[in-house]
Amino acid sequence: MNFCSDNVTGASPEILEALCRANTDSVPAYGEDTLTARVGATLKEVFETDLAFFFLVATGTSANALSLSVMAPPFGAVYCHREAHVEVDECGAPEFYTGGAKLVNLTGDHGKLTVARIEEALAGAHQGVVHRVSQRQSRCPKPQRPVHAIDQLKWRKLPQRVIAMA
Repeated sequence: MNFCSDNVTGASPEILEALCRANTDSVPAYGEDTLTARVGATLKEVFETDLAFFFLVATGTSANALSLSVMAPPFGAVYCHREAHVEVDECGAPEFYTGGAKLVNLTGDHGKLTVARIEEALAGAHQGVVHRVSQRQSRCPKPQRPVHAIDQLKWRKLPQRVIAMA
């Protein structure tokens, strides 16, 4: 087994078998097929919300980077723990796909950011100074590291301009 990345090794036999089962006949393109409809229904159930649209991508890196690209402008700041997956494992993809948004590393015990730590960073962020990045997103560490319990996530205490993501 190679746990280096999600796209380093070949597909497992179970995945190849599922691909062969899904590839039995012609289907409409661009999301009009029954398999995409099933995925959409599952995502709707998992996230407990209606989805106007969704995109399936091949890797976690592309999912993370593309998600940030629609939320952070090129002049934006994405606050993250210094050990967050997006900082240590994405190899510049967030900066590339956002067109230059800066990952701003913060510290916190056990790989966690607190509301107080984010507010402290925002207070010293020189908001409105054209030569500095603007606050846009906050990113929590990857699941293999300590994660926030639901009662630790106090989204409403953060300023509206910052969105905290798990």
